[in-house]
Order: sequence, then structure tokens, then C-alpha cells
Amino acid sequence: MIGLVFPVMISFSVAARFQPKFSSDIKNADHTVLHAIKVEKPPVIDGELNDPVWTRAQQAKSFTAPGRKEPSDEQTIAMFCHDDKNLYVAVICQDLEMENLVSVHKKNDDTVYLDDSVELFFGMGKDGAFYQLIINPSGVTASWKWMGSAKKDWDPKRVQIKVTKDDALWCLEMSIPLDQIPLNYRDGTSWKFNVCRNYYTDEDDYNHRISSWVDLGEGSGWFYHKPEKFAALILDKLQCPATSLATKPADFQKSGIVNCPQSIVGPRIDGNLNDDVWEKAAKITSFFDVADLNPAKKQTTVYVIRTDNAINFGIYCKEPQMEYLVAIKEHKSNLWQDDCVEIFLGNLITRQEYYNIMINPLGVVLTQKQGNGDETWRPEINVAVKKNVDSWCVELAIPFSQIPLKQSDGVWSFNVCRSFYTEEDDYTRNKSSWMKLSPVSSSIYNNNPNDLHFYHQPEKFGTLNLKKGVGG
Repeated sequence: MIGLVFPVMISFSVAARFQPKFSSDIKNADHTVLHAIKVEKPPVIDGELNDPVWTRAQQAKSFTAPGRKEPSDEQTIAMFCHDDKNLYVAVICQDLEMENLVSVHKKNDDTVYLDDSVELFFGMGKDGAFYQLIINPSGVTASWKWMGSAKKDWDPKRVQIKVTKDDALWCLEMSIPLDQIPLNYRDGTSWKFNVCRNYYTDEDDYNHRISSWVDLGEGSGWFYHKPEKFAALILDKLQCPATSLATKPADFQKSGIVNCPQSIVGPRIDGNLNDDVWEKAAKITSFFDVADLNPAKKQTTVYVIRTDNAINFGIYCKEPQMEYLVAIKEHKSNLWQDDCVEIFLGNLITRQEYYNIMINPLGVVLTQKQGNGDETWRPEINVAVKKNVDSWCVELAIPFSQIPLKQSDGVWSFNVCRSFYTEEDDYTRNKSSWMKLSPVSSSIYNNNPNDLHFYHQPEKFGTLNLKKGVGG
């Protein structure tokens, strides 16, 4: 049973509500990852959905009828945001037969799923558990912890819920304290999750219908209980600008998200960075010093663009002291002691599976798996480096077939780092990173910023969205 802060109220006022645009476009929808934006001012839990945060939140929509791979008859939109204390959820349920809405259960932890209802799933805990929360149009709930097919009690406290109804939809707005969800939480955390809905239609003689945001495939019985198919919910690290991620994905680089455009042909890999293709690429700027999180003394610009078969990086390293460039390693041993750039690509869900590519100004390349000295990963990479009067540049193309990550058309964890030397620091190695790294890393490596493994903080990596059609 859920411990509510106050009784659930059912409101019928919808004057200034967020205006939903339901979608049945399941062909072009990406249902692998959703971002919960971080907000400074949380929404008021009143069911009206008229707070500005909901106009900025990314929308989970285009729900499907499981097993049929078709749009569901009644569409649904779900949105998430968070602050340091709570996860906030808004769900808009289209219902063209509101007069036939089924909401008969009045007792928490009853068979609420037999009503019209929304089901939220979060997982996975260290013990492999996932958590289910069901809400009907009366605000009655059921909540459980699942270990496979074994059901256990889950009783989150201080949950706030409000439901409102209109002529053709009903809306759910709620807040769940993060300390009541038994999953690891920090900014940038990704959980496995899904949103499902139960509803009834006149044409089916009010037989129970189901829909899901994630494609769960065929099945029966406990159909929604497929955590292995759940998507990723990312609790974003930084405050998001007042722009919708759903409509302006390229604007969210400051939140650690890069949407990778696609080109029919890739750039020439010659180190010049003057191919027209780079003008279409995602652009990453504003690197930080890893020791004090101030802007790096020497800035770096990264360009990313994909083709059907490869991902391409262009890296511009500003260097006003080219005469002091350290590039002495002609083989990969101790390559990190030179000026160098490092690219990290990883599994967004597990975070601990990632791959590291290091390149120095001589074009020498070191590749390793998970930064632990495992150099058995030896991808075929096309690399070119060019030194200029006040900069050095890297271009490289990596075939997707050479990267042991499952989704070349999905979402990866990602970071780019650069090491360099300055005269004023007596040529002490400076370290910079696109993502802000923690001086107290939770990685398995030494926490000293001078440690050669300091960049290896996969829990701090950003997000690289490779989904076709984004960012262009």
C-alpha cells in the first residue's frame, strides 16, 4: 500500500492544461531511452499539467498494442522529470468513451489493474528485482516488488497523486520520493523502465485491452512483466533549458546529450576537418578541467556524424604553444603520457561495459576495453592527424561492426577527454573532459586526478543518441 501525503482528489478543471498531441507513429518512434529532465522548480501536483516543466519534458508516446505491432486504439503520453528529492510523473490517457471509464476498485493493493489504469515499472535492483506501481482513474494504487514471478511488498511513502478528467482524456500527475524507490540514484543514473496502460472499448464489449510504450513482443499471462525488454530512463544531471527535447534535441548538449546526425557519405579522413560533411555534424564544446571543474585552459571541439555503417569523429585541439606539444610515443605503450585525445563509448544501461580509444598527435592509437588494460579489443579504425600552426586535429571513422555494443541504431554512453601540457604548469599533465568528472570517483580506479585512469568514470559519461533521423 502506498502512503499518501493527502487524500487523492479527482478534479474536472482542465483550463490551462498542457495540450497533448497524441501520436500513432510507431514506425519512426524511438522506444529505447527516455530522459527525465532535472528541474529547479518542481511541478505542482494538481493533475492540471499546466506547469512549464511539462512543456519541456521529453514525451513517451506512440504506445503499441502488444503482439500486434500496431498503434493502440487509445493513445497515451507519459513524461518524467526530477529534482534532488522526487521523481515526477505525468501521464495523459486518451479515452474517446469517457462515459464508459472503468474505475471500480477503491482499496489500495487490490486488483486495480482490472480497471482502466496506468502501470509504471522501474528496475533493476542489484538483486534483480523490479518495481510495479499501478494507478486507476480514482487515484487508487497497487505497488509491488517482483523477483521473477515472486511478488513481495513494496510500500513507498509520501507519494502524492492527483487525477483529472476531461471529455476525451484523463490525466495523472504524481511525485514519488527518490528515497522510496529502492534503486541506485544519482544525477545521470539510468534505470530500466516501462509505462503500460489498461483500458476498455465499446467495440470489444468492454474486454480488457493493453498497451505498452516498449514493444514487449508476443506473450500472455503476466504480459507486462518483461524487464529484459524495458527501456532506459535517464535522470538527467543538469537543469534543462526551456526547450522541449522532443522538438529540439540538439539543444541539450549541456545536459550531456549528443544527438548524432546521419549523412549518406562520411567525411574524408585526412586530418583537415574541411570536408563539407562536418558542417552537418553535432558539435561539442566547453571542456572542463577535471581537477577543479573550471573551463579547460586549452579548449577542444568535437564533431560527430554517422553513416549507415560507421561513426565519424572530428576533434579540433586548440594549441597556442605548438612548440611544446608532447608527441614522442611512436607506439602505444604509455601513450597517455603524450598530448592525446580519448573517446569513450559504452553500454548506457550497465555503464560498466565501455570501450576506450586514445590517439596522440603522431596518429598512434591505443584501444582497450573498460580501461583495465585489456587490449584484446583491436578494431579497424581509419585515423588521420594533422598539426597546424596553432592546433592539431584528429579525424577517425569507426565501423559499427568493430564496436562490441549491441545497438548501432540506439543510444550509448559517451565522453571525450583530452590531455595536454602548459608552460605555466611546468609541463604537468593537464586533463580536460567534455563531461564533468568527479574528483571522488566511484570507479574502480585511483581517485587521484593525476592517475592515468582518472577519465574512467563511466557513471559520469554523457549520452550519444545514434537513432537515425535525429539531430539533422
